[in-house]
Amino acid sequence: MIMESNVITVPPISTQEAQNAASEASKYAGRANGLVVVDQRSYEAAGKLLGDVKSRMASLEKRRKEITGPLDMAKKSIMNLFRVPMDCLAKIERDLKAKIVKYSDEQEAARLKEEQRLQAIADEKARKEREALEKRANKAAEKGNTEKAGMLKEQAEAVSAPVVAVAPKVEAPSNISYRDEWYAEVINKSKVPEEYKVVDVAMLNKLAKATKGAILVPGVQFKSKKISVVRGV
Repeated sequence: MIMESNVITVPPISTQEAQNAASEASKYAGRANGLVVVDQRSYEAAGKLLGDVKSRMASLEKRRKEITGPLDMAKKSIMNLFRVPMDCLAKIERDLKAKIVKYSDEQEAARLKEEQRLQAIADEKARKEREALEKRANKAAEKGNTEKAGMLKEQAEAVSAPVVAVAPKVEAPSNISYRDEWYAEVINKSKVPEEYKVVDVAMLNKLAKATKGAILVPGVQFKSKKISVVRGV
């Protein structure tokens, strides 16, 4: 990577080397597919071919890093160039969203409070109206006017307060909308159902490698498998 003034440049990258390596790998694949390990000679041949493959993989990986190294450095430099303005803008975005949501929540709380106040007034008015009708019904009944008393009782039972709905006092900006984002918060881990508990397999694998299965963990069986290691690569 070359950085001059305000310009970052990387050298041209030829693909021919990788194409040649792919052709070579295909030949290795043909040899490996045609090799059957049935005796000492074929066993040693397989080991030799494995060593050649591993060696070639190591050299290709080294060459790949030589090519990608400048690209990684260029990417890192570019990320650093944009980090300051992006972080600044991201903070502004978070702050503005918090202010907008806070104001919206405050207005909604005020609207609900007013709605509840007006609903309470309507409920009280309906209650007084029912009581008045019930008193008239009782007086009519005391006077022996059962028909009027029944009619007044029916009227009293039919009285109910209207549902009060207060419209929002503010309108969201044309480019702003809201949605509910649900999330989980564990307040008592012991009560969480088993199907929602995730086993840390990575930690168990580390324990298996470190102790070779000497430490017992309930519900876990440590196992080992044989892996060939190519020396000298």
